[in-house]
Amino acid sequence: MGLIHTPRVLFSLVKGLVKRQTSPERNVGLTDAHIYTARAGLFDVDYLGHLNNAAYLSHAELARWEMTSHNGLLAAMMKNNIAFLVAGSAVRYRREIRPIFCRFQIETTVAGLDDNNNIWIMQNFRYPTPGQDRILAQVLIRGMAVQGRTVINPRHLFVDLCEMDETVVDKLIMPNVSDEAIESLLEKYADLEDQFREVAALDDEKRGA
Repeated sequence: MGLIHTPRVLFSLVKGLVKRQTSPERNVGLTDAHIYTARAGLFDVDYLGHLNNAAYLSHAELARWEMTSHNGLLAAMMKNNIAFLVAGSAVRYRREIRPIFCRFQIETTVAGLDDNNNIWIMQNFRYPTPGQDRILAQVLIRGMAVQGRTVINPRHLFVDLCEMDETVVDKLIMPNVSDEAIESLLEKYADLEDQFREVAALDDEKRGA
């Protein structure tokens, strides 16, 4: 897995750094979606030539790496010994991506920040061709910025450490997310995670864990 995934991550980081040199926008991914482009490669597709369901998450991760490299977030995190951890995710497959070597893109946006120090990231898969660019799949990520063993406030990370526009960042703090549909989605996902947590706790209790 690492032999395939690691070079892809490094390539995404380089792409992000190149974009940063040509378009040094610190708020990319906040004010405007970051655009990641790729093709459905040999390691991505199933026997039908479709992008495999697990490959969506792999490319979504690569898109996040590229975005953080582009907007300077990665550099700030490395400088301050901060890691980004995925705490939860949800995927909705709307239409298959095919055939093999088909070009697609992922729009990545920080959808919201909440009082529990969660960073919510929304990612939409599309074909890049105008007129054929309806959403093909959606990925919602709940992540956290961790320094050592401490979860840090994402506003502190974005504004103080990465020097992003505080006015832009403050608009992402729930319940002030400007997009009501996105805010509702985040709240419902949080409710679903609470139910998952309850089921896991009950299972632990049964097993005497």
